[in-house]
Amino acid sequence: MDNAGNVSQDANVSSYAQPNSAPAAFADPVAGPVLTTLAPGAHPRIGSDGDLTGDGLADLWSADAAGEVTVFPGTGTAGVHPTVSGFGPAA
Repeated sequence: MDNAGNVSQDANVSSYAQPNSAPAAFADPVAGPVLTTLAPGAHPRIGSDGDLTGDGLADLWSADAAGEVTVFPGTGTAGVHPTVSGFGPAA
């Protein structure tokens, strides 16, 4: 997440659609497409540990200063090679 709260897809990830493509070596991690925007003050810690909701798409989690965790479900296309295109409202 950048200072404005934009959560971007890591620019260093190669695509399943182009399996022989090499990740952009040492690319700026926030140079990828913006998937969602969160208020940095309300969401100081974020991460993704895969599919937390069981729908086949990776989800985003946030922990506030008090340690309360919020899950933002991934949106996109599930399947053999899921593609996350954004994150929905908190679950």
